[in-house]
Amino acid sequence: MLRLQLTRGSSGILTQSFSEVCEHCDEKVQDVDIADIITQKPNDPRTLKIRDKDNNLYTLKTKGVRVAEIEAKARAKDLLDASGEKLKYKIRAERMCSESIDTVNGTTASFCYRTTNTKFLDKKINGTSISASFHNGIESDVTGSKMGVDRKGNVIRLKAYKRINMTTGIVIDAERDTKYEGPYKTAWWRAIRTESDRKYLILGSQAVAAYVDRYGSQVKDMTVVARYRGRAEFVADVNRNVARGETSLR
Repeated sequence: MLRLQLTRGSSGILTQSFSEVCEHCDEKVQDVDIADIITQKPNDPRTLKIRDKDNNLYTLKTKGVRVAEIEAKARAKDLLDASGEKLKYKIRAERMCSESIDTVNGTTASFCYRTTNTKFLDKKINGTSISASFHNGIESDVTGSKMGVDRKGNVIRLKAYKRINMTTGIVIDAERDTKYEGPYKTAWWRAIRTESDRKYLILGSQAVAAYVDRYGSQVKDMTVVARYRGRAEFVADVNRNVARGETSLR
């Protein structure tokens, strides 16, 4: 969403600036240069140029050309779906306050990560609270750990990712190495060959009451796996807590 701000300087001159804010938390995402939102009239035969805030000369394009460019970029970030969805704000797509490259799926995830922000807590989509969707969901499953909520209200989960600079659109220099979330920070957990085995270990360990009582939230988000050197050691400890009527892990 674009936001216009009017500022009166010491000389009394009124200037305007634009910024984009997150759809859910309403926090500023980035400044928007006038060169990014101005277009040339379709029947104007002239070549018109404008300088951006960095004094770079930019050739104006017609609205149709700019919309096509922006739509292509938005679809790559899942800010438009493939059904022919149009830009929500004429020549700007919806924006979220965080973007990360999902290094497992090779896609870009766009989401709001400020899940305790007042605006986020109050936001509803089609009558459903996005806060409830996020905070009532399980912390970690085979799809990854909770990171935030996308523009449609879906909870975004990631296993491994690289954060993107929201202004430049490139991976943040200090974070070029892949980051991991939840149990995926633990090497032996990442090395498990199948998602079905991870799901089996998650559900099996979380069904053992004494084990859950012992480690609490660490079992809920599965960061408990960091306590062990490997699968066998993890399974053995879970099984030591199995009560009558509960199922041991293999």
